[in-house]
Amino acid sequence: MTEHNSFTDEQLVAFLDGEFDHTPADEIKAALAHSDELNARLKQLTLNKSAMADAFGALSQTAPSYEDIMGETQTIPAANSSGFMKIAAVALVALGVGFFASSIIKQDKLEGWHEYVAAYQALYATDTLAHVNNSELVIETELKRVSAKLDTEISLADLQIDENLDYKRGQVLEYQGRPLVQLAFLASDGAPVALCIMKAQTTAATDPTTREMENMQSAYWSDGDFEYLLIGPISQANIKSYATAFAQRL
Repeated sequence: MTEHNSFTDEQLVAFLDGEFDHTPADEIKAALAHSDELNARLKQLTLNKSAMADAFGALSQTAPSYEDIMGETQTIPAANSSGFMKIAAVALVALGVGFFASSIIKQDKLEGWHEYVAAYQALYATDTLAHVNNSELVIETELKRVSAKLDTEISLADLQIDENLDYKRGQVLEYQGRPLVQLAFLASDGAPVALCIMKAQTTAATDPTTREMENMQSAYWSDGDFEYLLIGPISQANIKSYATAFAQRL
């Protein structure tokens, strides 16, 4: 049996998402029966979403709660609202659960999904992604899971556009009821970079256009089927180069 401390946060998050085909669900369930520590980890990953719903606004990750999956009715005790939200924001970004936590402090300034992506990405640091070292098999399984939400196929080869940009992980998010896939990378200098993808609402294709957002460089484009936003604290030249390469691959 797999030891409880060998489960990664990504596996536990997928388990909580109900993605049982893409995580060792049986082993996790078995470990939960005798491991208070694993139960505590799961509860930490499922902070009271109902208490945070208003603070996170339009953008969230849809997933069943720990209690839904485990068939329990326990609730997490209420905390001071301001302090709870600040702690929740830091914890969720550190764990990569997928909520756009920065909307807690910027919600009144955000307008569209680009702004939410930029506010979230501004909280990323090298340490957010440096520990993620999945095998190619795990990565391909994860990419199948997240790309299925967009009814498309994204392979690891599609994302290997430059030796200085290392793919780390993918997450399924949601903006106003629409799936949003975030693909996270780490540049060779430690800069965290994200490529976010949503289904396009118009059929007009556009070439990559750069702009500065949250003191980072970004590039937006559309191929008529999907909208893309690439963003990170790297040079404008690199953002444009990477965006052009992704536009040719995806």
